Amino acid sequence: MTDSGNEVLVLEASVDITTVNDLCERSLSALVEGQELIIDASGVERIDAAALQWLAAMFRAAEVKGMRCGWQAISDAVIDTAQLCGLHQTLSLEQNA
Repeated sequence: MTDSGNEVLVLEASVDITTVNDLCERSLSALVEGQELIIDASGVERIDAAALQWLAAMFRAAEVKGMRCGWQAISDAVIDTAQLCGLHQTLSLEQNA
């Protein structure tokens, strides 16, 4: 979904290795087109390490390109799992912890 020059990625209830490929393609396309990434993770009930790795890569890629990658909304499942994996700072979740 595009919102005024931003690509809003709405994550499903379960975000795992089976969904990462599609998310990766969509997010890379947005970065190539110069769109900032906004992630809506409000409905996420379960997220695995592969999905967190994708998120970390997207945040870093956006940073390298001088672009913003941020959150529209975040579920507790995402915050808790990122903290367990030590990725809360990489994913700019420290203010939500």
